[in-house]
Amino acid sequence: EYRKATYSIDGTVIGESSFVSAILYDHFEIDNLLLIGTARSMWEEVYRYFCQKNNHPLDEDYYLKLAELAENADHKTSFDKYDFHLLEKTLGNQSKIKLIPYGLNKNELWQIFNTLADVFKQLDADHKIYLDITHAFRSLPLFSLTAFMYLKDTIGREANIGGIYYGMLETMREFDGIAPIVDLSLIVELQNWIKAAHSFLNYGKGYLAADLLADVNQADTLRQFSDALGANHLEEIRTQIHKFNALAKKIDGHIAKMFLPEVLLDFTKRMLDTKSNAEFQLQLSIWHLEKKNYFSAYIVFVESLVTYVCEKKELDWTDKGKREKAKKILKKKKLYGGLTDIFIRNRKIRNDLAHSRIVSKEDKTRIDVSSLKEDQTFFKNYLKKTKPITTMLLNLSNHPSTKWTTEQRAAAIERYGGVQDMPFPRVPPEASTDQVRQMAESHYVRIRKIAPAAVHLMGEMTFTHALVNKLQQAGIPCVASTTHREVIDEGAGKKTVQFRFVQFRPYP
Repeated sequence: EYRKATYSIDGTVIGESSFVSAILYDHFEIDNLLLIGTARSMWEEVYRYFCQKNNHPLDEDYYLKLAELAENADHKTSFDKYDFHLLEKTLGNQSKIKLIPYGLNKNELWQIFNTLADVFKQLDADHKIYLDITHAFRSLPLFSLTAFMYLKDTIGREANIGGIYYGMLETMREFDGIAPIVDLSLIVELQNWIKAAHSFLNYGKGYLAADLLADVNQADTLRQFSDALGANHLEEIRTQIHKFNALAKKIDGHIAKMFLPEVLLDFTKRMLDTKSNAEFQLQLSIWHLEKKNYFSAYIVFVESLVTYVCEKKELDWTDKGKREKAKKILKKKKLYGGLTDIFIRNRKIRNDLAHSRIVSKEDKTRIDVSSLKEDQTFFKNYLKKTKPITTMLLNLSNHPSTKWTTEQRAAAIERYGGVQDMPFPRVPPEASTDQVRQMAESHYVRIRKIAPAAVHLMGEMTFTHALVNKLQQAGIPCVASTTHREVIDEGAGKKTVQFRFVQFRPYP
């Protein structure tokens, strides 16, 4: 006979019973029971307890038969000897009994798994499941829970786990004879985080992790990250790069902070460290290859080669017609040597993948991940060795660079390679907020096509604020000039004010 014990949940006494399941049954107002046990489980005590609880007359012959079977049973006992119809009737509410072997070997473990699978298939989406793992061989709850999580993911049935409970009878002496019932649901959460971490670390997909994040805004940002990368939406990636970087520093969940920030910071650092659009695409392709997103890796890599030619030839890399022109230029081996072979080979593979073409074994351009990695490395080194793509500071202010001091122009050339002017627009005093936003959007589009290393932006405050925000989100640095104000007393009451250039200071 199982000994009676007084149980508590979260410090509150909830009842006395021989079975934790009975306590949980009453406490959570459970509709039906599913008792899973071995041939040696004390089924006669289950029968006796629920006869008393449910005011059923106890059939002594049936009780003794169950007791005798349990007493004489071992791991070889046939399940055919057991008749649980009366016990299940006593439990009521369509409750069921399921016998399982001890789990001594693989064959027995698979029998347990199949039993659990049959049970799981009978669950409805609105079922809330409470698991009691107190009375069992210690190996069975561990295996059963793992199998349960697997079935939940593969059978396609949603199951809401209300809790996983264990009655800690061994600690009663420490709690004045009261056994605490602990909820081990964190096990399920850990299982879910294991899947989320695997998906994010190995494939760069953050959807599972987003579903687990408590902060809604952080979850939405992580989904945007996964959407942008999954669709290779370069504009979206550029626009959100600072947002992703900020997310990495905000995540503080116990499990999430162990892996999410590292991946996000690694990705954003790579992208922010690039010095051209071609290098940006190359780094994105390398990242996709590392995350086993092979199709995306090929697509972006081929496009990075085309973008490189556009930038070298000062063509608008966002214009489809200009990119077609760049492809024709790239095919001329005398101009780009090894890059031409790399472009032709990887472009064919990309096209085969895009159109689901069947590639013969003899085709030397079939997918070869190691070859793609070598080509990426070649292009990466090529970018380092060749003359850097022309960069410059775009001056968007009311002060053309021709009127800058020698020190200011020298600083711009040293840091950015050159200066190009774009007149600051006249912002009408009566302009609405929406009109200012539209002006900022128009200039943003123009600036993106120029692709400057940075933008020197000084002028009307609301327009400047709107445009700086958009440019920074796209990963384009914005700076302002700082100066020292010097007043020269020339005598006779005459003073001259001069401004001496100090530095280009980035907008925060």
